[in-house]
Amino acid sequence: MENDKLEKRHTGGAPQEEEGFQQRGQLRAFISREHSGPLPAPEDMERYEAVLSGAAERIFRKFEEQASHRMEIEKVALNADIQAQQTHLHIVARRENAVSRSDLFGQTLGALVALGAIVGAIFLGFSGQTGAAVALCSIPLASIIQAMRTRGRPKT
Repeated sequence: MENDKLEKRHTGGAPQEEEGFQQRGQLRAFISREHSGPLPAPEDMERYEAVLSGAAERIFRKFEEQASHRMEIEKVALNADIQAQQTHLHIVARRENAVSRSDLFGQTLGALVALGAIVGAIFLGFSGQTGAAVALCSIPLASIIQAMRTRGRPKT
């Protein structure tokens, strides 16, 4: 981006000659130029070329090499980020699978304990020990009721 500015300053006293300034009477003007960007301004490029033949070509080549290098680094960083995200997703999937297996194992074990308690309660009931049968049957029943009450609540 280039900007040409014309700055006018009012001065008193005798006329003066300074580099970049032109003075006429009481009005002094200063022209400045600004340029921003990765490459020098075209006028500067011409001056470089006038001082050293091939300088503009070398500047452009260096700019192209730098841009290519930057794009390669960005590509490597992007690929590393993609790899990290894929690894994270793989870890999350394995964790969810492990939790599912753990839940299934717990439910199966709970069902076996409840079934054993019910079979034991039936055996005790036929043996005439109804108090022990009721007590033994209440353990899996209480567990099932507790599981139904806490279903859907977030774990703390």
